[in-house]
Amino acid sequence: MAYGNVNNLKAVFTYTILDGVLCLVDLVLAAPTAMSITNDAEAVVHWCFKELDGLGFDKIIYQDTDGIWDELVTDGSEFVRFKAIGERDITTAVQKVRNEST
Repeated sequence: MAYGNVNNLKAVFTYTILDGVLCLVDLVLAAPTAMSITNDAEAVVHWCFKELDGLGFDKIIYQDTDGIWDELVTDGSEFVRFKAIGERDITTAVQKVRNEST
């Protein structure tokens, strides 16, 4: 679990890696003083590459507070933009991201 206020990180989330995709689950509803992944995207991406580098992921997706999975598009270790995946199921979201990579 990643906690806010670590290296300017204000979001709180859990993570797992599936098929080379880093999957983040936003816990802002359980931590009302935190920011959402959406609102703290730059710091979240920076933290992921700094703290989780070497774990074998090349894509980052996140489940927002509505339960929808979307992608945090990166360029190296920097946040670039959001990309809609629009799935509620993590396995389907990972498959969509993987299929776009091939």
